[in-house]
This record gives sequence, C-alpha cells and structure tokens, in this order.
Amino acid sequence: MKRKLLISLITSIISVPIVAYFFNDFIFPAHFGLLGFVSLWVVPIILIYGIPVSFISDKVTQKKLGSKRMFYSLTIHLFLGTLFAYLFILIFDNRFIPSMAHPVDRTLLLGSMVTAFVFWGVTEYLRLKSYK
Repeated sequence: MKRKLLISLITSIISVPIVAYFFNDFIFPAHFGLLGFVSLWVVPIILIYGIPVSFISDKVTQKKLGSKRMFYSLTIHLFLGTLFAYLFILIFDNRFIPSMAHPVDRTLLLGSMVTAFVFWGVTEYLRLKSYK
C-alpha cells in the first residue's frame, strides 16, 4: 500500500500540469490558480479510483510474465481510465457519447488517458527498479 501511495504522489505531480494544459485549451504554462483547481480534482481521483485500478491490474496480471504482463497491465489501466471519463460524462452531463470538440469532454478523456498511462509507467518503473 505504501508503494501505491508513492506511485499516486508521483503520478499526481506529473499529471496535474498535463491535465491543466488540456483544461487551459492547450496553452502552457497554466497559472497557479488553475493548477490548484485541477489538483483538487485530479489528486482525489487518483487516490480513490487509480489505486483500486492498479490493484485490479496487479491481480489480473499476476500470473503473466515480462512484456505480456506489461501490455495487459497497460491495457487495463487505459481502459479503466477511459471508462472513468465516459462514466463521469454520462453521470454529470447526461450524454452517452463524448465529443472531442467539447472542451470538458476533451479534458476528461485526454486527462484520464494520460493519467492512466503515467500511473502505469510509474508503476512499471518502480517495479523494474525494485527487481534490480
């Protein structure tokens, strides 16, 4: 659990500026107020949704080895990250099909996918580092 919290912290530090970049209509750098606002959403979501997704991924891929395990783990992270964005849009905006032309949809979809990828990447990096 301590390792998952460390992964969440690192993922939050990397993902908050990226999601703020998406939220700011692809203008960088985002001002500190926007970073604070985005972190109020991203950090709890990573803790509440990202850690269980990582546990699910670990459980599903525990019998796989090497690059096959990494591929399945990445697929699970990206699928469940994207599913979060779809469910968020469905619940709070009453739309079943998100649109990349809609700025909130774009931020949610891209942000969730990038955050899921970063979470997976940090997990794999720390896993490889711990084996050495």
